[in-house]
Amino acid sequence: MMTDEYTIVLPWPSKDLSPNARVHHFVRARAAKKSRLDGWIAALASGARKLDWEAVEAQWTFYPPDARHYDDDGLVSRAKAARDGVADAIGIDDNKWRMEAPVIAGVVKGGQVVLRIRRGYPAKPDFNAMFRGVSP
Repeated sequence: MMTDEYTIVLPWPSKDLSPNARVHHFVRARAAKKSRLDGWIAALASGARKLDWEAVEAQWTFYPPDARHYDDDGLVSRAKAARDGVADAIGIDDNKWRMEAPVIAGVVKGGQVVLRIRRGYPAKPDFNAMFRGVSP
């Protein structure tokens, strides 16, 4: 059954994927490969298959494993490989995704990430705005 919205529950992303992590590139690559596979599996487990949507609207909700302060853009970076896995599973390249602001919610043991995706519509270009102030 195809719906216009899916909730995808992912494991907490590896600290090795943090842009601030100083790890060997093989370590980062292994973590990214696992995260991408986790995203693909989680998308399929949520019921999402190849979708015929033109675009995707999405929002991350991060449930950290502890009360430490987490930077939202760092968390989004850590979850990028999982997003690629979801994109692989649903067949919509992530350049057609419009992301809402991420939310950092309450602590959950072990941590988890929830990605909500829904049918999006491609933005229509405003040609008048593109040519305002341009003289012939």
